[in-house]
Amino acid sequence: MRKNILSGVWRILIIAVPLAVTAAMIYVRASQLQAYGEKGTHLLINEVVADNLSTLKDGNGVYSDWIELYNPTDHAISLKGYYLSDSKNELTKWAFPDVSIDSGGYLIVFCDAGEGLLHANFSINSDKETIYLSDENENVTDSIKLENQQCDISYGRTFGNYDETGFLPYCTPGAANPSYFGSSDPAYADWGEVCFSLDGGLYDESIQVELYCDIEGAAIIYTLDGSEPDIGNAYIYDRPIEITDEGRPNQYTTKKCLVRPSSNADNADTVYGVNEVYKGTVIRARILKDAKLSSSIQTNTYFINSDYSMPVVSLSTDPDGLFDDVEGAYVLGYTYYTMRKYGVNTTRANSGMQKDLAGHIEIYGTDGSVFEDDVTFSIAGGSSVRTNLQKSFNVILENESISGDMFGALAAVEYGRFTLRGPGSGVVQRNKYVYPSAFVSNYISGEDTGGQSSRYCLLFIDGEYWGIYSLMEPKGKEYMSVLTGASKKDITIAAPYDDIYDDEFDALFDGIKNHDFSKAESYEWIKTEIDMDNYMACVLAEAFFGNTDGISNGDHNLYIWKEAGGLWKWQIFDFDATMVDNENYIREMIEFDYLDSEHEEKKSFTSWLFGKLWESEEFREDFTAYVRRQCEGLYSRENVTAAFEEHISQLQPEIQENLLRCEMDYTALKKLSFWIRGIDAEYENYTMEDWEITVSDMRRFLENRTKRVLEFLDELGV
Repeated sequence: MRKNILSGVWRILIIAVPLAVTAAMIYVRASQLQAYGEKGTHLLINEVVADNLSTLKDGNGVYSDWIELYNPTDHAISLKGYYLSDSKNELTKWAFPDVSIDSGGYLIVFCDAGEGLLHANFSINSDKETIYLSDENENVTDSIKLENQQCDISYGRTFGNYDETGFLPYCTPGAANPSYFGSSDPAYADWGEVCFSLDGGLYDESIQVELYCDIEGAAIIYTLDGSEPDIGNAYIYDRPIEITDEGRPNQYTTKKCLVRPSSNADNADTVYGVNEVYKGTVIRARILKDAKLSSSIQTNTYFINSDYSMPVVSLSTDPDGLFDDVEGAYVLGYTYYTMRKYGVNTTRANSGMQKDLAGHIEIYGTDGSVFEDDVTFSIAGGSSVRTNLQKSFNVILENESISGDMFGALAAVEYGRFTLRGPGSGVVQRNKYVYPSAFVSNYISGEDTGGQSSRYCLLFIDGEYWGIYSLMEPKGKEYMSVLTGASKKDITIAAPYDDIYDDEFDALFDGIKNHDFSKAESYEWIKTEIDMDNYMACVLAEAFFGNTDGISNGDHNLYIWKEAGGLWKWQIFDFDATMVDNENYIREMIEFDYLDSEHEEKKSFTSWLFGKLWESEEFREDFTAYVRRQCEGLYSRENVTAAFEEHISQLQPEIQENLLRCEMDYTALKKLSFWIRGIDAEYENYTMEDWEITVSDMRRFLENRTKRVLEFLDELGV
């Protein structure tokens, strides 16, 4: 009898349970759809696969990285004017074509720079990075921060939940995502902050640092290598941390990061970082309780028995992100070594491919001031990236703004980003350690030409001495917006060297081309289009300092810009190829042959414009009067040489240690090969004697420069 009852119950359950489950699923699905309807106000980055081996082929049959967008709104959305990017520094990296997504629809974009309408010009890094979707005004409308990706595992939002992201149990390209995560992110909680018994900074003797927090039963975990403390990589705090100035082996300055280390040696023959460098100690700490990590990390860097005359900047980050031999952003990397292995003489090093990294920055001023914030940063620069041990960085602040007085500018000015600039390009090797770009930028920074103010500092990366840098104002829209008070979306930039123009610039170009500047009315017209004082200041600055990589090189290293309703202006930057020769660049601008090519005229717009303006008698009078006036004031021999001596006096106390940090040598095997062949060779390092000779050469250049510039005018007969 009992068996029959159970059988009857089972028959009922067979029918009832599926109905109940189905009803529950319908209810959940309806609730999720309702949630989507309530929250769907903008496009979403819905699903990302950064290491695609088998999930989805593109139209060419290739498995490429892909990003899926979803439109949860009640109307179709046109993507014209939208952008995708993997860099916060360059939100407009890839522009969408003229396509739309229907309400409730999906769109796949492949990230491989391949052929096809929806193929973005960047690939997705399988390490941590962020994907940005932005509109025509460079406003980020959505973003998704990826964790370390694994093959064929997608990362995204679960169906019905906008706010959380994680690894999904399976990929659903072009369809609704699963309603649950496959493996969730590490659990976080707002446990507050770890307290340090001593602030970071410079100390005269060894210290002990204690860590504590206000959360009962919590543990504190910490790292000493600059990485973010996590359950798998951190120490558990159980006693005061001893910090001394005891030497430790170089970890990072020994990393090979130059494409061309020497004229008679390659990277296989070269030893980097032959001299020990000074080191600080970075402590990064967070709270752990109930298997949840605190969402915030606290960072302090300590320097023992240091005696520096410049502000100290500590940049802390996961060292693998910069220095991993295969994927690190600062090193030569996998592609370089693979191509060299097969005999290809390549310049494709990791450091030349921009990659955003997360970190923390501390700036300790000589006056006791302290600035710190979490940052996103990336390596910056052109040829200097390939030839310079001390690469530059673009830094974006996450929470704070930095005031202008940190750069020697106005204290009232504030920025959300700045540059840590190294000595600059290797184009003029003998000049770079005199930091000519910082000198010229500072000298003209008050002349409305866009030269960024900067202050020398000593950079440490994960506690290791990196050398003399310039803490420099940003360039581009960030600088222009602060300068004018205009919104960045109301600023238009043309960069002729990079073939970047817009309709307004094209209209300016056409207007100039159609005017006869031998007529006075044409000169009057151009003054209603461009800021003539700014233009003349730009031309004179380039000519006075003999910039071989600026106007004379096809408008390299300058922006031409305007705010809405304003006049066109010039922002010039990057003066590491200055104070080299005494060529008359003013005459070159007048005599340059553009071969009747509109493209060449635009690419060299500043000098082409100068040639046009020189046809105007009124302009010639204005310009020559301006030059003579400036040579009695800003560019007088007394003023410019006094500024240079001040510049050198700031470098002098720290330059020896900087040069020692940059020394390299041949490997023992290379030295043996020299000995066998009877070759007496030393590595081509730059010494203090070389530095003093270069300083003397540049001093002589500036002592004679004012007279030489006035001679330029005499040679032109004005």
